[in-house]
Amino acid sequence: MAAENKGATIEENLSQLDKIAAQMSDPDVSLEDSFRLYEEGIRRIRECNDAITSVKQRVEKLEKDGTVTDFESTGS
Repeated sequence: MAAENKGATIEENLSQLDKIAAQMSDPDVSLEDSFRLYEEGIRRIRECNDAITSVKQRVEKLEKDGTVTDFESTGS
């Protein structure tokens, strides 16, 4: 499991998060390894959040007519 994941796409991070969750569900994984996996998962979640925030800001800049899409309420 690579500790360095800067530059990974959102999709790559989500795929790795799925793998991390599966590994953490294994009862044979040590507490120390679980904690390491947890730390990596948090790093990947933060990277995804940063990427999503960046995209939201770019979309808002592109909407020159003043209307901004409410990302929280779309998709429900």
